[in-house]
Amino acid sequence: MVKSFGEWRRARGEFILPQGLSLSKDKETCCVYDYNTQYTVCFSVKEALGGGNPVQDVIRMEEVESGRPVEHRFYQVLALSDNRFLGFGNHPENRVQIFNKSKVLATYSDFPVLDEKEENNRSVWGNLASFGVSPDEKHIVITTGIGAAFEILSLSGEKISHKLVKGFYTPKYSIAQGAVPTCVVVCPETVVGFNALHVANDCFYAVLAGPEERYNEILKFDFGGECVHRYCFPSDIVYINCMTVDKGRLWAFVENKDGEIKLIQTRI
Repeated sequence: MVKSFGEWRRARGEFILPQGLSLSKDKETCCVYDYNTQYTVCFSVKEALGGGNPVQDVIRMEEVESGRPVEHRFYQVLALSDNRFLGFGNHPENRVQIFNKSKVLATYSDFPVLDEKEENNRSVWGNLASFGVSPDEKHIVITTGIGAAFEILSLSGEKISHKLVKGFYTPKYSIAQGAVPTCVVVCPETVVGFNALHVANDCFYAVLAGPEERYNEILKFDFGGECVHRYCFPSDIVYINCMTVDKGRLWAFVENKDGEIKLIQTRI
C-alpha cells in the first residue's frame, strides 16, 4: 500500500518545508521534521492508512530546553526509542542532537575534515547528505552526496562517539549565492556520492553513484567500513530514490529511463 498524508500550510501538524521522515521503533508513529518552522510532527500510521486525522503530536524545538543556546535547525530528524529523537544539522557546536519533547539530552559536534575551509566542510556533511541510525540504536551513519564519504558513529544510550570515516571522491562544489550559513551545491565538476541510505543492525546499504553514475547499484557495507556485497539492478533503472530492508527483502522506489517511478522488492 502506498499512502500520502500531510498538508502544506502553517496550521498545527502542517508543513512548509518537510525534511524526510522516520518510523518509531514499534512502527506505529511516523515523524517528519519541518526545516522552516523547526517542528517535528508525529503521525499515527494507523490513522494515516485508515484515512483519519493522523496528527499525534507536534514538538516545537523552541520549547525544548537545552541548558545553553543551541541551533535546532536540522537537515533531518529520526525517531529513537523512549520518545527521543536524533537531529542532524551542521552547526559547529551542535552537529548531532538527541532530544525529547522537553529537553536536549546530548549533543555531538565533531566534523571529519573533507575540506580545509571549516564552514564549507560542515556544509558538505549536511547539504545533500543522508543520515541513518540502526534499529538497535548502536550505530549512526552519515554519508555525503557532494563527493563521496561516510562516517560511522557509535551510539550508547545518549553517548555519541566517532568510530571511523572513509572517503572515496573529493568534494567539488559551488557556493549558493546569498546563503547564510554557507551552503555548498553541485557544480559541473561535482562527483555525486551517496544517496538512498538504509542502516540495519549489522550493516548499511547505500547507492554510490560516483563518476560512472552507477545509480542502479546498491552497495552493502559492514560497520568496519568494508564493502561486502554489490547488488546490481537492470540498466533501465536510472535512479534509486529511497529504500528499506526488512526480513531479507529490499524495497525501493526507483525511476526508469522513461521517468516512471515504481516500487520494487527483491530478496537479498
